[in-house]
Amino acid sequence: MAHLILQFRQPNKGLFVTRQEGIRLANSEYIGWVDADDFVDKTMFSTLYNQAVINDSELVYCGYNLKPYIISFDNYSTALLEVA
Repeated sequence: MAHLILQFRQPNKGLFVTRQEGIRLANSEYIGWVDADDFVDKTMFSTLYNQAVINDSELVYCGYNLKPYIISFDNYSTALLEVA
């Protein structure tokens, strides 16, 4: 399985318009999104792809893990309360 990355530049038009343009330009069976604040495990997309193929799925998704940030849930909640 080949991994291809589509990269393009355009003036800032917001997330929705940018993703729509990515979909328009893509030529692949599946599309994955990674945002600037995301941490991606090196096996994440291959795991998702394999599950999609095994289950003949049109959509696969996964949860998230706060561990890469090295903060506990209590600290995260407190930080949110202090910012708000």
